[in-house]
Amino acid sequence: MLQALFLWPLSVHAETYVLREQLSIPKDLPAHVAQEALRARILLDGLKKLHGDLTERRNIAFQFSPTSYPALALMLNTISIDFEQREKSTVTAVLKATPSQAMQEKLAWSVTPDLLEAFDGFLRNMETLILRFDRHWPGGRLYTERLIKDLAPLPEEPALRDEDWLCLASHLEGLWLGLCALQGANENWLCKAKDLPALERAISLKASDPWLLTLLAEARLIHDLPQLAVKTATSALTFAPELERARYIRALAHWQLQQFGLAENDLTMILQNKEISQLRRLPYLRARGAVRLFLGRFEGMCQDFADACSLGDCDGLKHARSLSHCLPSTQKKPGD
Repeated sequence: MLQALFLWPLSVHAETYVLREQLSIPKDLPAHVAQEALRARILLDGLKKLHGDLTERRNIAFQFSPTSYPALALMLNTISIDFEQREKSTVTAVLKATPSQAMQEKLAWSVTPDLLEAFDGFLRNMETLILRFDRHWPGGRLYTERLIKDLAPLPEEPALRDEDWLCLASHLEGLWLGLCALQGANENWLCKAKDLPALERAISLKASDPWLLTLLAEARLIHDLPQLAVKTATSALTFAPELERARYIRALAHWQLQQFGLAENDLTMILQNKEISQLRRLPYLRARGAVRLFLGRFEGMCQDFADACSLGDCDGLKHARSLSHCLPSTQKKPGD
């Protein structure tokens, strides 16, 4: 499970880190391609430089475990990247990273594993695309150092055509829109209602990314579009059957449609994964207990609510007992 611990002094909030990169636009390659490639490169490279800089500062207690870059991308305002194109043959990108003012609020509910996993997925996919750019970029490599370890090797492929370059650039733009949506996460949702148009556009650019599809399903559910949310989450699971968040969102959408049996099936599939930590099981147990209440499966409901209570959330158990379910068994006294 991805976890993070952040301890920042307030004095750091005013400091902004600025990085600037310039890239030549190869002849006959659309400027849009160079712009998207440079934005991805400066974000990935910038995270690496910022991580090295911040961890060397004695006045900052800076700890990440076990994966730091997704957490750093979340807690810093690294989504602000401006472009300067004064010459036709070059494009300049400027990254401005500032510790987010919303960080203190996020610390109140902690950084959820789903949120870090989503950031990790977007960053890994972004680096994979940049490495594909490297392989074919005219005149040299674009991104020479790996940000994230253990990246799978890329398969061999023929030289890219113009339409291939445009497709890659569109994919990067879609990932970028997903990263921006994650900046609005709270304790319950990974995106906000206002992100729906941007996520719709992201999917139109690259519809096969499972995390983008998951965020779109979530935004549609927030907008009270459960049928569309089910369809979108199912598409995400087609590409990544192991993606728990997509299955969880689909379960919530089934629940909203009063398809309680289907919701229970999705939640049970998640909980059957023995590798899920106890803390991460909590929302799934709580949700399945509520679904089983509607289904009248009281024995399983009581077990789910009891397990959730053992993890610190006893609201479901209290509600069930108010309905005369899951009551403590009375023990007979000696001699009765």
